[in-house]
Amino acid sequence: MAGLSCIPVDPKQFSAPQTAASKGKSRDTGAGTTTAEQVVASAAAGPSSHETAAPASLRSTAGEECTASNTSLGCESVDRKRKKKKKQLTVCLTLCKYQSVRRVCEHYGLKSVSETDHWNLFWTDLSVCVDRVLEVKSFQKINHFPGIGEIGRKDLLARNMTRMRRMYPEDYDIAPVSWTMPADYGDFVAYSSRHPGRSFIAKPDNSSLGRGIIVTSNSKDIKHEQDCVVQLYIEKPFLVDGYKFDMRIYVFVTSCNPLRVFIYKDGLARFATIKYAKPSSQNTSQNCMHLTNYSINKYSSDFVHDDVAGSKRRLVSLNAWFADHGYDVDAIWSRIEDVIIKTLISCQPVLKHIYKSCFPKHDAGSSACFEVLGFDILLDSKLKPWLLEVNHSPSYHTDQEMDKDIKEGLLTDALAMLNLESLDREQWLKDERQRVQNRLTKQLKDASRSKIGGKETETRERTTPSDKRRKSEASTLTDADNKAANTSGTSLSRGAEESMAEYELAHRGGWRRIYPFPGCDEKYGKFFSQPQGNAIFGQTAASRAKLERTRSKKEEELNASEMLKHGHGGRQGKKANGKVPSLGGLPFRNTSRLVTQKLNAAGGDTGDGIQAFDVSRYPSFTVSWEGAGTGVDYDDHVWHKSRNERSHLVQALGIKGSVIQYFRQVCVPHCCACIL
Repeated sequence: MAGLSCIPVDPKQFSAPQTAASKGKSRDTGAGTTTAEQVVASAAAGPSSHETAAPASLRSTAGEECTASNTSLGCESVDRKRKKKKKQLTVCLTLCKYQSVRRVCEHYGLKSVSETDHWNLFWTDLSVCVDRVLEVKSFQKINHFPGIGEIGRKDLLARNMTRMRRMYPEDYDIAPVSWTMPADYGDFVAYSSRHPGRSFIAKPDNSSLGRGIIVTSNSKDIKHEQDCVVQLYIEKPFLVDGYKFDMRIYVFVTSCNPLRVFIYKDGLARFATIKYAKPSSQNTSQNCMHLTNYSINKYSSDFVHDDVAGSKRRLVSLNAWFADHGYDVDAIWSRIEDVIIKTLISCQPVLKHIYKSCFPKHDAGSSACFEVLGFDILLDSKLKPWLLEVNHSPSYHTDQEMDKDIKEGLLTDALAMLNLESLDREQWLKDERQRVQNRLTKQLKDASRSKIGGKETETRERTTPSDKRRKSEASTLTDADNKAANTSGTSLSRGAEESMAEYELAHRGGWRRIYPFPGCDEKYGKFFSQPQGNAIFGQTAASRAKLERTRSKKEEELNASEMLKHGHGGRQGKKANGKVPSLGGLPFRNTSRLVTQKLNAAGGDTGDGIQAFDVSRYPSFTVSWEGAGTGVDYDDHVWHKSRNERSHLVQALGIKGSVIQYFRQVCVPHCCACIL
């Protein structure tokens, strides 16, 4: 009754007119209509097999109300579950200044958070350092590859193009001849003296927006102490209505290993605002004639705002102009794509090496980094494309409606290709817990081994005959089985890469993949076989000499090992003529522990490290290997002798005493006592 006292009960709603027959039936069978008092009494008595049923009308009404309420509650619970299952993706934009990027992320459903929070996407306008990249987890992505400065910086791009041109002079004639100052000043002066009358353009190393760029026909205008990149000026550019222009082409790199490159369907054509004339001493100062940077020409009074025939146009409009004037648009873009692919191949080994070093255990199917690049391409009078520079952080300012449509469109499609929904932080936490558990289990297994009385004892597990049989079967695993296991792991990673590539193609939007493509290995495969390490000066005389020395040393080691294997020479590897086999001018080092045996016999320390000893105490330590009872090879003798000399030198110079004196004067006395 306590639970029902709060429910107001109206006796009238439970009463109904009854006939005499119904009253009699009610008295005989106990069924029929009930009053409010009976309902309350039955509720107080609890459920029983003899309780009186409620009217049909009341049961139907109450059932409908319960069904409706349960349905609404069920829908609400389902909605709540769906809301809980839906993950909230986050983005960190603390180092991004572009409002267009913020609008695109907000439209995509990304919540902006700070650097200290658990973000899924980190977008920055700056280059990323290795320390920041090392902190990226498997559920996070960042918009720059570490090492992209190999083409993003003007000086490094010039050196990479020069190196690749030396290796492949016909294939890599895609960028103007460049010199990096002040290192290449001598070569620049020599070139200018051999080719008088040529014009040059100088660009600062780390500048943008056309700041500090000069065009000159006199090499003396470029000083030796300037930190800049000097390029050969293209004096015969392709002109549209008499104006010079270049193209800003947007390129999307989704993976560096394997390399996957996309190009956007639209871009920008930026025109100069003064009609072009060949550089001379009278017009080299007119930047609005020779430079096509929008940041320079937009302040000109001759700047025309028109998407089709203005000073800044869509690439779609430029393609229409080419088609209307009878030019082969497909051939032009095929050559442009070739320049883009070759440029990325020049830095791909560096990107691959740094990426593997920073993400050794990252999922092969999903790249932790991506890159949206801005390629600046100039066409000459023969419609040959020339690479001017690569912007690893292109501008996303939207001064015009045309900029907003292109830049926000490519950003939206790029985010759709990243498959951010697959980034699962909870799964990463589970993997981390499992990794910690495995590490602790390994520590417990290692702790089961203890050293008692100088002898190593190991806890033995009880093994049944079936366990022994399984272990013996496992130990008979052949090399073919191991190879098959490795192949299966490789196939799994390849399968993940293929699935990611298919996802990108299915969600590419306005992007079009230009690499890889069928037959790409035949055309670009040879460019990937670059020197190990892909150093900027990889093909110098010093590097070739070093590789030759390494190769010859390996051959000598192989010959010496073959001689020892076939029994040529004595017990110490001596040749028949009594000479010592050498490797690169040094005696062959015996890998035996004869030095330890000699020290042990002489009472020396044979612990974890071998202490320095006086070689003069052992007359058997001679340079020659002729003595049968020496017990020490020549290399060990030289090593211990040099170690003794170094120890005596340290004591003679007083280095140890100076360090101790310093600690006594500077450090706290009790701390110094603990240290010393």
